[in-house]
Amino acid sequence: MRPGHARTIYDLQPATTGSAGLDLATAGDLSMKEQRIYIVGTAIFGPLPDGMLGLIIGRSSATTQGIIVYPGVIDSDYQGEIKIMLASMQIPCTIPANTKIAQLILLPCSVPQNMQNNRGDGSFGSTRIPFSGKW
Repeated sequence: MRPGHARTIYDLQPATTGSAGLDLATAGDLSMKEQRIYIVGTAIFGPLPDGMLGLIIGRSSATTQGIIVYPGVIDSDYQGEIKIMLASMQIPCTIPANTKIAQLILLPCSVPQNMQNNRGDGSFGSTRIPFSGKW
């Protein structure tokens, strides 16, 4: 759920004038104690600009530290908190709050005109049929 004075991507600044993406930082401390995928919040909320999608990828500085950021797509009409899916090659691992580990790259996106479904703040597969079991 979005807090009253939530930050959005419009509050983010590129690191340099030539930066391809907007840096995303961890909203809180993250302690990884086992080999699995973790989801960490950024305290940044959608929606994105109309006609754009957001591609989340890892920052090279995080990768060199053994942090694996899994790519993710943020739809332009997603209104919830933008979150990062990640794992570490070294366990245990602690990532302090406000660590820039990912970047959000905005890309143009066209959606067919006949698509009229609205979405809210559900994330990570919230618009598909629930899945039980493992791939």
